[in-house]
Amino acid sequence: MSDKVSTLINDREGKNMKKIIAVLVLVLMAALWQQGSLTFWRPVSASETDVGLLNHSLTATGAQPTRAIFNGWAPLSRASEPKEMQVIVGSIASELGLNPAIHEITLRSTGDYSYAVLEHEDETKWLRIQVQYVNNQSYASIDIRQKDQHNIEQVYQKLSDALETVKLSDGSVIITACLEGTLNARLREGEKLDLLYNAFNAADASYLKGTEIGGLTVWSGYSPRFAFSAGGGEANLSLSLSYDDAIRQTVVRVATPVLPGSY
Repeated sequence: MSDKVSTLINDREGKNMKKIIAVLVLVLMAALWQQGSLTFWRPVSASETDVGLLNHSLTATGAQPTRAIFNGWAPLSRASEPKEMQVIVGSIASELGLNPAIHEITLRSTGDYSYAVLEHEDETKWLRIQVQYVNNQSYASIDIRQKDQHNIEQVYQKLSDALETVKLSDGSVIITACLEGTLNARLREGEKLDLLYNAFNAADASYLKGTEIGGLTVWSGYSPRFAFSAGGGEANLSLSLSYDDAIRQTVVRVATPVLPGSY
């Protein structure tokens, strides 16, 4: 009988020790990951787009998808006259599937600063195309706020192609993409960290830093799979959490390379 009792005690102690070791390993991994020393990897198709990676991140948070925001920018050959800018805006609009002939293009010039802008809104999106001349340089920009996340990869590609057609031959197109979703809960600190872990892991990203200001929590990280980076190439994935009292939901945003300026 004593041998059976001894064996039972040893088995229990062994199981308890395994549990303790498992917990310690998890704690160590979490600590290393929060310091940016631990990078997670997951096989991702070589053809995976930035928007596809962002979609993985948002899905991993468990948030219900709501809208998508894209901001694109490209340098142009010198275009300082409003009429020149009007032609470029019309060209971009055509690339995006709009008929510039039925849209008003607003022109303005003050000498040192000139611009041409077209705005459009329908049941699925709001967009603005703008060409501006300032400080002896010309730029084209496209802002799209899509009211859902249908066909977001096609929208992203159209935006990129439109800017590629008008940019300087040696210039670069830069695009910021942001996907938004909501959670029916106010998150505790531990839940926020779990969400951060899942979102960054889904995009093969390592954690860099985080901050919280006035109820808005923002984290940044880096994944070699995103096309664009910010901060000297150090960051290209952002995650923000904020609780909206009006809808009683937590708003989740994932973006690359940074969150849009409106936030």
